[in-house]
Amino acid sequence: MIEQQLKEHFARATGGGQVDVDVAGLARLGRRERTRRRVGGVAAVAAAAVVVGGTAFGVSALGGDEPRGLDPVAPAAPAASDPHLPWMKGRTLHVGDVEVPFRRLAEFTYAAGVTVATLETAPRSWDLVMVRDGEVTRLAQASTEFLPFQFGLAADGSTVAWSVAIEPDPALVTVYDVGTGRLLGTQDVPIEWGGCCTGEGQLTLNGVDSSGRVVWSIDGRPTVWRPGTEPVAVPGVSGLISLRRQHWPGGLMYQGEGTGFMDTPGVYGTVAEDGTFTEVGRTAVDQIGAWAPQGDLFAYEGGADATMLEEGHLWLQDDGADPVEVSLPQPLEVLIGWTSDTEVGVQLADRSLWTCDVVTGSCADTGDVVAEKGHVPGE
Repeated sequence: MIEQQLKEHFARATGGGQVDVDVAGLARLGRRERTRRRVGGVAAVAAAAVVVGGTAFGVSALGGDEPRGLDPVAPAAPAASDPHLPWMKGRTLHVGDVEVPFRRLAEFTYAAGVTVATLETAPRSWDLVMVRDGEVTRLAQASTEFLPFQFGLAADGSTVAWSVAIEPDPALVTVYDVGTGRLLGTQDVPIEWGGCCTGEGQLTLNGVDSSGRVVWSIDGRPTVWRPGTEPVAVPGVSGLISLRRQHWPGGLMYQGEGTGFMDTPGVYGTVAEDGTFTEVGRTAVDQIGAWAPQGDLFAYEGGADATMLEEGHLWLQDDGADPVEVSLPQPLEVLIGWTSDTEVGVQLADRSLWTCDVVTGSCADTGDVVAEKGHVPGE
Protein backbone atom coordinates (compact mmCIF):
# COMPACT_ATOMS: atom_id res chain seq x y z
CA MET A 1 0.00 0.00 0.00
CA ILE A 2 1.14 3.54 -0.69
CA GLU A 3 0.77 4.47 2.97
CA GLN A 4 3.35 1.86 3.96
CA GLN A 5 5.67 2.88 1.11
CA LEU A 6 5.47 6.49 2.21
CA LYS A 7 6.22 5.63 5.84
CA GLU A 8 9.18 3.47 4.77
CA HIS A 9 10.61 6.29 2.70
CA PHE A 10 10.23 8.80 5.52
CA ALA A 11 11.93 6.38 7.88
CA ARG A 12 14.87 6.08 5.45
CA ALA A 13 15.05 9.86 5.15
CA THR A 14 15.48 10.19 8.92
CA GLY A 15 18.07 7.47 9.31
CA GLY A 16 15.66 4.70 10.24
CA GLY A 17 14.02 6.42 13.17
CA GLN A 18 10.33 6.47 13.96
CA VAL A 19 8.46 9.29 12.26
CA ASP A 20 4.99 10.39 13.33
CA VAL A 21 3.28 11.03 10.01
CA ASP A 22 -0.43 11.58 9.50
CA VAL A 23 -0.49 9.83 6.15
CA ALA A 24 -4.23 10.10 5.77
CA GLY A 25 -3.96 13.82 6.19
CA LEU A 26 -1.07 14.12 3.78
CA ALA A 27 -2.27 11.97 0.91
CA ARG A 28 -5.16 11.12 -1.33
CA LEU A 29 -4.52 8.49 -3.96
CA GLY A 30 -4.61 9.82 -7.50
CA ARG A 31 -6.02 7.97 -10.46
CA ARG A 32 -3.49 6.57 -12.92
CA GLU A 33 -4.98 8.74 -15.65
CA ARG A 34 -2.45 11.44 -16.50
CA THR A 35 -2.52 14.38 -18.84
CA ARG A 36 0.02 16.84 -20.05
CA ARG A 37 -0.51 20.59 -20.40
CA ARG A 38 0.76 22.36 -23.44
CA VAL A 39 4.28 23.54 -22.91
CA GLY A 40 5.42 26.79 -24.48
CA GLY A 41 6.55 30.08 -23.06
CA VAL A 42 10.12 30.67 -22.08
CA ALA A 43 11.29 27.08 -22.47
CA ALA A 44 10.24 27.02 -26.12
CA VAL A 45 11.71 30.47 -26.65
CA ALA A 46 15.03 29.31 -25.24
CA ALA A 47 15.12 26.38 -27.64
CA ALA A 48 14.28 28.50 -30.68
CA ALA A 49 16.05 31.77 -29.91
CA VAL A 50 19.35 30.84 -31.51
CA VAL A 51 17.58 29.81 -34.71
CA VAL A 52 15.55 32.99 -34.98
CA GLY A 53 18.46 35.31 -34.17
CA GLY A 54 20.29 34.85 -37.43
CA THR A 55 23.05 37.27 -36.40
CA ALA A 56 26.39 36.81 -34.70
CA PHE A 57 26.83 38.04 -31.14
CA GLY A 58 29.70 38.28 -28.70
CA VAL A 59 29.91 36.19 -25.53
CA SER A 60 31.91 36.59 -22.37
CA ALA A 61 31.68 34.29 -19.34
CA LEU A 62 33.30 33.74 -15.98
CA GLY A 63 35.72 30.84 -15.56
CA GLY A 64 39.23 29.45 -15.81
CA ASP A 65 41.58 29.41 -18.79
CA GLU A 66 39.04 28.18 -21.29
CA PRO A 67 38.53 28.85 -25.03
CA ARG A 68 36.59 31.83 -26.45
CA GLY A 69 37.87 34.41 -24.00
CA LEU A 70 36.43 33.04 -20.75
CA ASP A 71 37.73 35.05 -17.80
CA PRO A 72 38.63 33.80 -14.29
CA VAL A 73 35.77 33.66 -11.81
CA ALA A 74 35.95 34.51 -8.12
CA PRO A 75 35.39 31.51 -5.82
CA ALA A 76 31.81 31.16 -4.61
CA ALA A 77 30.89 31.48 -0.95
CA PRO A 78 30.95 28.29 1.16
CA ALA A 79 27.85 26.12 0.82
CA ALA A 80 25.07 27.13 3.19
CA SER A 81 21.34 26.63 3.51
CA ASP A 82 19.43 29.49 1.88
CA PRO A 83 15.67 28.99 2.04
CA HIS A 84 14.86 32.31 0.36
CA LEU A 85 12.58 31.67 -2.60
CA PRO A 86 12.74 33.70 -5.83
CA TRP A 87 9.90 35.78 -7.22
CA MET A 88 9.52 38.68 -9.58
CA LYS A 89 7.58 41.92 -9.44
CA GLY A 90 7.74 44.56 -12.11
CA ARG A 91 11.33 44.67 -13.36
CA THR A 92 13.00 43.28 -10.26
CA LEU A 93 13.90 39.71 -9.33
CA HIS A 94 13.66 39.20 -5.54
CA VAL A 95 15.60 36.48 -3.70
CA GLY A 96 15.45 37.14 0.04
CA ASP A 97 16.99 40.57 0.56
CA VAL A 98 18.65 40.52 -2.86
CA GLU A 99 17.07 42.56 -5.64
CA VAL A 100 18.21 42.11 -9.24
CA PRO A 101 16.87 44.74 -11.67
CA PHE A 102 16.35 43.95 -15.34
CA ARG A 103 14.83 45.22 -18.55
CA ARG A 104 13.35 41.85 -19.47
CA LEU A 105 13.47 38.57 -17.58
CA ALA A 106 13.17 35.47 -19.75
CA GLU A 107 13.42 32.60 -17.31
CA PHE A 108 14.47 31.68 -13.80
CA THR A 109 14.58 28.51 -11.75
CA TYR A 110 15.40 27.42 -8.21
CA ALA A 111 16.91 24.39 -6.49
CA ALA A 112 18.37 23.91 -3.01
CA GLY A 113 19.02 27.57 -2.26
CA VAL A 114 20.33 28.46 -5.72
CA THR A 115 18.47 30.69 -8.19
CA VAL A 116 19.59 31.00 -11.82
CA ALA A 117 18.06 33.50 -14.24
CA THR A 118 18.46 34.83 -17.76
CA LEU A 119 17.68 38.52 -18.02
CA GLU A 120 18.17 41.45 -20.38
CA THR A 121 19.85 44.36 -18.59
CA ALA A 122 19.94 46.75 -21.56
CA PRO A 123 18.94 46.58 -25.23
CA ARG A 124 20.79 43.61 -26.79
CA SER A 125 22.60 42.82 -23.55
CA TRP A 126 21.73 39.54 -21.82
CA ASP A 127 23.11 38.17 -18.55
CA LEU A 128 23.00 34.69 -17.06
CA VAL A 129 23.12 35.25 -13.29
CA MET A 130 23.14 33.11 -10.15
CA VAL A 131 21.90 34.21 -6.72
CA ARG A 132 23.17 32.22 -3.74
CA ASP A 133 23.74 33.04 -0.08
CA GLY A 134 22.82 36.67 -0.68
CA GLU A 135 25.38 37.12 -3.47
CA VAL A 136 24.81 37.68 -7.19
CA THR A 137 27.28 36.14 -9.68
CA ARG A 138 27.17 36.85 -13.41
CA LEU A 139 27.97 33.55 -15.09
CA ALA A 140 27.87 34.75 -18.70
CA GLN A 141 26.93 37.70 -20.88
CA ALA A 142 25.90 37.96 -24.53
CA SER A 143 24.98 40.78 -26.91
CA THR A 144 22.09 39.90 -29.21
CA GLU A 145 18.48 40.83 -29.87
CA PHE A 146 17.10 37.43 -28.95
CA LEU A 147 17.43 35.29 -25.83
CA PRO A 148 20.83 33.59 -26.25
CA PHE A 149 21.07 31.20 -23.31
CA GLN A 150 19.69 27.83 -22.38
CA PHE A 151 20.59 26.54 -18.96
CA GLY A 152 20.08 23.71 -16.50
CA LEU A 153 20.44 23.63 -12.72
CA ALA A 154 21.15 20.35 -10.91
CA ALA A 155 18.46 19.28 -8.44
CA ASP A 156 20.88 19.64 -5.53
CA GLY A 157 22.01 23.10 -6.65
CA SER A 158 25.58 21.90 -7.11
CA THR A 159 26.04 22.51 -10.82
CA VAL A 160 24.88 24.91 -13.51
CA ALA A 161 25.20 24.14 -17.22
CA TRP A 162 24.39 26.46 -20.08
CA SER A 163 24.70 26.68 -23.83
CA VAL A 164 25.10 29.59 -26.24
CA ALA A 165 25.58 29.70 -30.01
CA ILE A 166 27.31 32.20 -32.31
CA GLU A 167 26.62 31.83 -36.02
CA PRO A 168 28.35 30.18 -37.83
CA ASP A 169 30.23 28.53 -34.96
CA PRO A 170 29.20 25.40 -33.06
CA ALA A 171 27.17 25.76 -29.89
CA LEU A 172 29.28 26.11 -26.76
CA VAL A 173 28.20 24.13 -23.67
CA THR A 174 29.69 25.21 -20.34
CA VAL A 175 29.55 23.53 -16.91
CA TYR A 176 30.05 25.48 -13.67
CA ASP A 177 30.60 24.12 -10.15
CA VAL A 178 28.58 26.18 -7.67
CA GLY A 179 30.51 25.12 -4.57
CA THR A 180 33.98 26.08 -5.86
CA GLY A 181 32.94 28.81 -8.26
CA ARG A 182 34.98 27.26 -11.07
CA LEU A 183 34.23 26.23 -14.61
CA LEU A 184 34.47 22.47 -15.01
CA GLY A 185 34.80 22.60 -18.77
CA THR A 186 33.43 23.68 -22.13
CA GLN A 187 32.44 21.67 -25.19
CA ASP A 188 31.79 22.68 -28.80
CA VAL A 189 28.74 20.98 -30.31
CA PRO A 190 28.23 21.14 -34.12
CA ILE A 191 24.80 22.48 -35.07
CA GLU A 192 23.07 23.52 -38.28
CA TRP A 193 22.63 27.17 -39.27
CA GLY A 194 20.54 28.82 -41.95
CA GLY A 195 17.10 27.47 -41.13
CA CYS A 196 14.39 29.38 -39.33
CA CYS A 197 11.89 28.69 -36.64
CA THR A 198 11.68 24.89 -36.69
CA GLY A 199 14.54 24.11 -34.33
CA GLU A 200 15.83 21.39 -36.65
CA GLY A 201 19.54 20.81 -36.30
CA GLN A 202 19.70 23.02 -33.22
CA LEU A 203 20.84 22.08 -29.74
CA THR A 204 18.42 21.85 -26.83
CA LEU A 205 20.11 21.79 -23.43
CA ASN A 206 18.00 19.41 -21.39
CA GLY A 207 19.72 19.52 -18.01
CA VAL A 208 22.61 18.59 -15.79
CA ASP A 209 22.66 15.78 -13.22
CA SER A 210 24.14 15.87 -9.73
CA SER A 211 27.45 14.38 -10.92
CA GLY A 212 28.04 17.24 -13.37
CA ARG A 213 27.06 15.38 -16.53
CA VAL A 214 25.14 17.44 -19.07
CA VAL A 215 22.38 16.14 -21.33
CA TRP A 216 21.58 17.87 -24.60
CA SER A 217 19.62 16.76 -27.64
CA ILE A 218 19.52 17.60 -31.32
CA ASP A 219 16.36 16.62 -33.19
CA GLY A 220 15.29 14.52 -30.21
CA ARG A 221 18.51 12.48 -30.03
CA PRO A 222 20.19 12.83 -26.62
CA THR A 223 23.89 13.06 -25.82
CA VAL A 224 25.56 13.03 -22.40
CA TRP A 225 28.84 14.75 -21.64
CA ARG A 226 31.03 14.86 -18.56
CA PRO A 227 33.68 17.61 -18.58
CA GLY A 228 37.07 16.11 -19.36
CA THR A 229 35.63 13.34 -21.53
CA GLU A 230 34.13 13.05 -25.01
CA PRO A 231 30.36 13.39 -25.54
CA VAL A 232 28.51 10.07 -25.78
CA ALA A 233 25.27 9.40 -27.66
CA VAL A 234 22.43 7.66 -25.81
CA PRO A 235 20.96 5.04 -28.19
CA GLY A 236 17.42 3.78 -27.79
CA VAL A 237 16.12 7.04 -26.31
CA SER A 238 14.38 9.41 -28.69
CA GLY A 239 11.56 11.89 -28.88
CA LEU A 240 10.95 14.72 -26.46
CA ILE A 241 13.56 14.88 -23.72
CA SER A 242 11.86 16.31 -20.66
CA LEU A 243 12.46 19.94 -19.88
CA ARG A 244 15.26 21.26 -17.68
CA ARG A 245 13.36 21.81 -14.45
CA GLN A 246 12.50 18.14 -13.95
CA HIS A 247 15.76 16.61 -15.14
CA TRP A 248 16.37 13.53 -12.98
CA PRO A 249 19.55 14.06 -10.93
CA GLY A 250 20.71 10.45 -11.43
CA GLY A 251 20.76 10.42 -15.23
CA LEU A 252 18.12 11.64 -17.66
CA MET A 253 14.36 11.69 -18.11
CA TYR A 254 12.34 11.56 -21.32
CA GLN A 255 8.73 11.40 -22.44
CA GLY A 256 7.36 7.86 -22.44
CA GLU A 257 4.49 6.42 -24.42
CA GLY A 258 0.99 6.92 -23.04
CA THR A 259 -2.54 6.24 -24.15
CA GLY A 260 -2.71 9.50 -26.07
CA PHE A 261 -1.03 12.82 -26.78
CA MET A 262 -2.15 14.27 -23.45
CA ASP A 263 -1.26 11.17 -21.43
CA THR A 264 2.50 10.70 -21.33
CA PRO A 265 4.60 9.63 -18.32
CA GLY A 266 8.15 10.64 -17.61
CA VAL A 267 10.69 7.81 -17.94
CA TYR A 268 13.87 8.29 -15.90
CA GLY A 269 16.98 6.19 -15.62
CA THR A 270 20.74 5.96 -15.40
CA VAL A 271 23.17 6.48 -18.25
CA ALA A 272 26.39 4.44 -18.27
CA GLU A 273 29.67 5.93 -19.45
CA ASP A 274 29.16 4.21 -22.83
CA GLY A 275 25.71 5.84 -23.19
CA THR A 276 23.60 2.80 -22.26
CA PHE A 277 20.30 3.90 -20.73
CA THR A 278 18.71 1.78 -17.98
CA GLU A 279 15.20 2.66 -16.87
CA VAL A 280 14.76 3.17 -13.12
CA GLY A 281 11.15 4.33 -12.89
CA ARG A 282 8.36 6.53 -14.20
CA THR A 283 6.60 9.69 -13.09
CA ALA A 284 2.93 10.47 -13.55
CA VAL A 285 3.72 13.50 -15.70
CA ASP A 286 6.68 14.36 -17.87
CA GLN A 287 6.85 18.13 -18.36
CA ILE A 288 6.11 19.77 -15.03
CA GLY A 289 7.31 19.19 -11.49
CA ALA A 290 10.67 19.06 -9.73
CA TRP A 291 12.98 16.38 -8.34
CA ALA A 292 14.28 16.34 -4.77
CA PRO A 293 18.08 16.64 -4.58
CA GLN A 294 18.59 12.90 -3.98
CA GLY A 295 16.35 11.99 -6.93
CA ASP A 296 13.97 9.76 -4.94
CA LEU A 297 11.02 12.15 -4.60
CA PHE A 298 9.21 13.91 -7.43
CA ALA A 299 6.72 16.72 -6.76
CA TYR A 300 4.32 18.29 -9.23
CA GLU A 301 1.24 20.50 -9.49
CA GLY A 302 -2.05 18.86 -10.38
CA GLY A 303 -5.77 18.69 -9.80
CA ALA A 304 -7.67 16.85 -7.10
CA ASP A 305 -7.38 13.64 -9.15
CA ALA A 306 -3.57 13.93 -9.57
CA THR A 307 -3.86 14.80 -13.27
CA MET A 308 -2.70 17.97 -14.96
CA LEU A 309 -6.11 19.08 -16.26
CA GLU A 310 -6.55 21.17 -13.12
CA GLU A 311 -4.27 22.75 -10.55
CA GLY A 312 -4.34 23.70 -6.89
CA HIS A 313 -2.87 20.53 -5.39
CA LEU A 314 0.67 19.34 -4.66
CA TRP A 315 1.41 15.71 -5.48
CA LEU A 316 4.38 13.59 -4.46
CA GLN A 317 5.79 10.39 -5.93
CA ASP A 318 8.25 8.21 -4.01
CA ASP A 319 10.54 6.22 -6.32
CA GLY A 320 7.86 5.98 -9.01
CA ALA A 321 5.02 4.80 -6.72
CA ASP A 322 1.49 6.13 -7.14
CA PRO A 323 1.16 9.87 -6.38
CA VAL A 324 0.00 11.00 -2.93
CA GLU A 325 -1.21 14.46 -2.08
CA VAL A 326 0.72 16.73 0.28
CA SER A 327 -1.50 18.78 2.60
CA LEU A 328 -1.08 22.54 2.25
CA PRO A 329 -2.53 25.43 4.28
CA GLN A 330 -4.20 26.76 1.10
CA PRO A 331 -4.60 25.68 -2.51
CA LEU A 332 -1.33 25.55 -4.42
CA GLU A 333 -0.63 28.16 -7.05
CA VAL A 334 2.96 27.34 -8.03
CA LEU A 335 5.58 24.79 -7.01
CA ILE A 336 8.83 26.77 -6.86
CA GLY A 337 11.25 23.92 -6.11
CA TRP A 338 12.94 21.82 -3.45
CA THR A 339 14.83 23.70 -0.74
CA SER A 340 16.27 20.46 0.73
CA ASP A 341 15.91 16.67 0.48
CA THR A 342 12.48 16.77 2.16
CA GLU A 343 11.25 20.39 1.88
CA VAL A 344 9.58 22.21 -1.00
CA GLY A 345 8.98 25.89 -1.62
CA VAL A 346 5.52 26.85 -2.85
CA GLN A 347 3.36 29.84 -3.61
CA LEU A 348 -0.18 29.49 -2.29
CA ALA A 349 -3.47 30.95 -3.48
CA ASP A 350 -3.08 34.20 -1.53
CA ARG A 351 0.32 34.66 -3.22
CA SER A 352 2.26 34.05 0.00
CA LEU A 353 5.44 31.95 -0.16
CA TRP A 354 5.81 28.90 2.11
CA THR A 355 8.15 26.00 2.73
CA CYS A 356 6.59 22.63 3.48
CA ASP A 357 8.33 19.52 4.86
CA VAL A 358 6.90 16.45 3.14
CA VAL A 359 8.14 14.18 5.97
CA THR A 360 6.56 15.94 8.94
CA GLY A 361 3.75 17.65 7.05
CA SER A 362 4.61 20.99 8.64
CA CYS A 363 4.59 24.24 6.63
CA ALA A 364 6.15 27.60 7.44
CA ASP A 365 5.37 31.04 6.00
CA THR A 366 8.54 32.67 4.66
CA GLY A 367 7.11 36.15 5.20
CA ASP A 368 7.38 37.00 1.50
CA VAL A 369 4.21 37.91 -0.35
CA VAL A 370 4.12 38.15 -4.11
CA ALA A 371 2.09 41.28 -4.77
CA GLU A 372 -0.43 41.58 -7.56
CA LYS A 373 1.21 41.20 -10.97
CA GLY A 374 4.17 39.47 -9.36
CA HIS A 375 5.54 36.21 -10.71
CA VAL A 376 7.34 33.09 -9.57
CA PRO A 377 8.92 30.27 -11.64
CA GLY A 378 6.35 28.54 -13.81
CA GLU A 379 4.08 31.52 -14.46
